Amino acid sequence: MKPTRVADPVDCRTFRDWVYHLQADEIAEDDRRRLLLHADACRNCAGRLEVEEGLLRALKHRLERAEVPPGLEGSIRDALAREAPAGRRSGLRAPGASALAAAVLLGGLLVPAILEGPGRANAVGSDALRVVKATTIVDYDCDTAGRTPAEQRKCRNARHLNALKVGDAVYWNVNLDHPAARDIVLNPDHRGRRVVVVADFYPDLRTVHLISVRPAVPDVL
Repeated sequence: MKPTRVADPVDCRTFRDWVYHLQADEIAEDDRRRLLLHADACRNCAGRLEVEEGLLRALKHRLERAEVPPGLEGSIRDALAREAPAGRRSGLRAPGASALAAAVLLGGLLVPAILEGPGRANAVGSDALRVVKATTIVDYDCDTAGRTPAEQRKCRNARHLNALKVGDAVYWNVNLDHPAARDIVLNPDHRGRRVVVVADFYPDLRTVHLISVRPAVPDVL
């Protein structure tokens, strides 16, 4: 169901509550304009929007190479059938309906799993693993391009987000729920630092939900 209208005036809490609907283009044009005007005037909300749009781009890029698990389309169709009004259930079996359902799931549920916490990841069958791991904070784009940590710290491209590097060409995204996560993802000065994370790891999304984080020794490469 389409959301109701955005409250006026728009404050930071309102922006936080509506940012996912803004990204999904689920709001009226005047509400969209007011949310973006708030982001233009609020550094914190502008930063939040930038982080989440970057994560959205990164996840979409990775999902293009992902294989759909066997039986997923049938599970989606069954779930939609249970939630649909009785008079409309027969339409779910029309040609192409299962493909549409899969697209809705991959485009609408997997993305918020990174942004809204591990509960959403479980909704699509991604089981969490508790991990304690020494990792390096890197600028994902610069690191994959072969830049050194010193060069990465000089990069101030707002579209470049940090990730946790756990091995050669192995990177983890960071869920934003933990108080330290936003700083890890955004702060260029952290690039190259070694940290030990205790986290719930979602392999299907290559994403960690932080429980705690502490400096490793040595903390800078």
